[in-house]
Amino acid sequence: MCHGDGGAGDGEVAGRFARDSVVIASLNNSDRMDKLTPEEVRKVIAEGGGHTQRSDLMPPWSSRLTPMQIDDITEFVMQLRYMNPSVPSATLAAFMAAPEGASAEGRALFVHHCVACHGSEGKGDGPFAPKLLEASKVQVRNLTDSVYFKDRKDSDLYATISLGGGHFKKAVQMPAWTQTLKPADMKNLVAYVRAISKTESK
Repeated sequence: MCHGDGGAGDGEVAGRFARDSVVIASLNNSDRMDKLTPEEVRKVIAEGGGHTQRSDLMPPWSSRLTPMQIDDITEFVMQLRYMNPSVPSATLAAFMAAPEGASAEGRALFVHHCVACHGSEGKGDGPFAPKLLEASKVQVRNLTDSVYFKDRKDSDLYATISLGGGHFKKAVQMPAWTQTLKPADMKNLVAYVRAISKTESK
């Protein structure tokens, strides 16, 4: 209600505080969050703003949440700076709720849904690829490109599969699969992309 579901400081009560010249902290601001350690963030959550040289309006949560819950919130807050602001919170929630992906299951889905464009080995050389390049100047992504994928987060890969290329102002020919595949299926595809690109999950 204060920080907003994406941590941008735009929760439902932020406007009310703004009228009193109170600015809610943006937890997805890299410049701000890079200066804080997980221990410092956890201390603010547990003890509140008044005990950590911050606003008294930030309440202490140690009496309402378990230590494990505070740890979970701390971990989530520390990741907010890396989250793509153009990814809807509902997409992120679906990603986080789905079980860990399995590359073997992702391979089966890949063969059925993705080979036509990305090719049987994911190198961007499927049977539709030449036509896309000729007609639309679209180069199908080589999913084995470890240089490209090593810096991409799992949640971003999931969002691209779920929402399609057009949502991110990329190739509209990359379809949105959210109406066709379940969140668990899309995480399996992410796991498969990790396997063929030889990159670590992040």
